[in-house]
Amino acid sequence: MVHPKILINTAAIYKKINGFAIGLGVERLTMLKYKLKNIKDLYMNI
Repeated sequence: MVHPKILINTAAIYKKINGFAIGLGVERLTMLKYKLKNIKDLYMNI
């Protein structure tokens, strides 16, 4: 859920509008491509 203060700061009528955010970052795309189970595997120095 989007925090109500974010909706207020973007001049939205926060009493009438709800927000829901979905994100797919570079790390998640890399995990899907290389079939990694844990995001920590991207940051380990092996």
